[in-house]
Amino acid sequence: MARTRPFREEPFEQLVALIAARTPTPGGGTVAALAGALGAGLACMALRFSLKRKEAPPDQEAVLGAVERGLLDLVARFEQLADDDSDAFESVRTARKLPQTNDDETRSRAAAVAQASAASADVPLKTLRLARDGLELIEGVTSALNRNLATDAASGAILLRGEARCAALNVDVNLVGDASEWAAVLRAEVSRLLERCDELERGVVAWTRGALDPK
Repeated sequence: MARTRPFREEPFEQLVALIAARTPTPGGGTVAALAGALGAGLACMALRFSLKRKEAPPDQEAVLGAVERGLLDLVARFEQLADDDSDAFESVRTARKLPQTNDDETRSRAAAVAQASAASADVPLKTLRLARDGLELIEGVTSALNRNLATDAASGAILLRGEARCAALNVDVNLVGDASEWAAVLRAEVSRLLERCDELERGVVAWTRGALDPK
């Protein structure tokens, strides 16, 4: 059954049921994007408790306000990518169902599958890039965050890193068997993005550990 509304508009119980259903979509790419929205949203909550603090200098308030807006923008973009991922995969399924009764149809189907797979790889790649962006936003303001919300900020970062790993796998699966230069470029970018996400998440968690230290 085709979706009639965006995933973000689904009641939570229904959303989980859709994910758990024996249907190919929503799948890992969609769930990765939804996890990204949760991670960015949680980090935004932690940041908002750091805004308008009496001891915060005006320039710090401006920086935190900009990061707040950035995280909210990421939430909206992740939500859109959740829908885009399922739509892209459905396009791949449609292409794979094209007839192959003669050489022309076989060539046409192969081209359609390749085009749909490229588009399907692009969505989780965008999701992975946004994970990096969100982690950079969080890591850049840890010293200004309310330490009472340290674990919430870190939890948001951990969700974003997990989302990044899921998104990377969903890029990879769409490149299986593709030995083109384009695919090699994508694989290299995925590797760099994952390394950066790991580095940023470790930084946020290390700050959180320090914030929890009673010394």
